[in-house]
Amino acid sequence: TLAMVLQNCTPAEVELGEDVLATVLERIGEAERAVDTIWVTFTAALVLFMQTGFAALEVGAVRTKNTRSLLLKNILDFSVGALTFWAVGYGVAFGGGT
Repeated sequence: TLAMVLQNCTPAEVELGEDVLATVLERIGEAERAVDTIWVTFTAALVLFMQTGFAALEVGAVRTKNTRSLLLKNILDFSVGALTFWAVGYGVAFGGGT
């Protein structure tokens, strides 16, 4: 265990080990933030593609004269969702708890 290893070390070696451990933990935290950012970006792209799929499905189900208003509704739907996530959702997902 770690306690047994630290018993046989000099104080300088223990201090060096603590510095290395702090550096490793800091890098793990940076990697977690990077993975979170990549995941949010990927899922946002999936939502964007879902919106285009819904638009294509809905346009296929209405008359030609209603296509423009239907596409505008889909653009507004995505825009309102993106602004709501920016204003509220990001803080809920990644807030610091304060």
